[in-house]
Amino acid sequence: MIIEAILKINPNAKVSVSGNDINTCKIEWHNGTTPISKEDIVREITHLEYLDEVNQYQNNRSKEYPELAEQLDYIYHNGIDAWKTNIINPVKTQFPKQEIDETELENRKTKAVNDYVFNKQYNDYSNAIARLAQYQVALGREQVTEMQNTEEHKVDANGEFMFDEQGNPIYVQQEVVLVTAIEPVEATVEIKVSDENNPEAEPTIQTIENPLITKDNEERANAQSVVDATPQEVINKYNLDNPPVE
Repeated sequence: MIIEAILKINPNAKVSVSGNDINTCKIEWHNGTTPISKEDIVREITHLEYLDEVNQYQNNRSKEYPELAEQLDYIYHNGIDAWKTNIINPVKTQFPKQEIDETELENRKTKAVNDYVFNKQYNDYSNAIARLAQYQVALGREQVTEMQNTEEHKVDANGEFMFDEQGNPIYVQQEVVLVTAIEPVEATVEIKVSDENNPEAEPTIQTIENPLITKDNEERANAQSVVDATPQEVINKYNLDNPPVE
């Protein structure tokens, strides 16, 4: 329905859509087509869905009416008036015509856009939090270990199995690596720089910040900007969905 909504807004649009979910789909505009915001597309999708709902009575009537040949036979034997009275009108009464309620339509559009914006902010916030949780390449990452039980029972000096105060068996423990260590990257790198005005000259060596650090810092700054701009109601919903692990 995304493509259908776009073409309702702009019948001449040249566009391709990857995905069926307006929240996550990728829309590419071609041949100079002016992009349409996803908010406007959401409004049009809501409009089309409401029209389908309003016009459902037509489908219901079509299913309820007898086959055309049967109706023609009825008219032949009983006349047009009897056909209307006994065949058509009861179905129309059962499935009355629905009218578009402009207020209801506008309320649905508003709610759909608000839901879309909320979901987008939620997804953006989730991605930003996940990005900030990653280690900084300039600092590296320390190894994290934890002592865990093995399947081997612990025994005392007499070779007897040991138990805790609750009577549970005590097992031999071993250190398990939960997070592997990663060394920090070099702070700077050397690059060769050629003189554009003198191609014959020997390239010079320049020291610059490691591009991996530059990229990492930019991505973290962008993620932090998303976090800072996220409305509190979105953060509250995220915290509710992702309670801290104790």
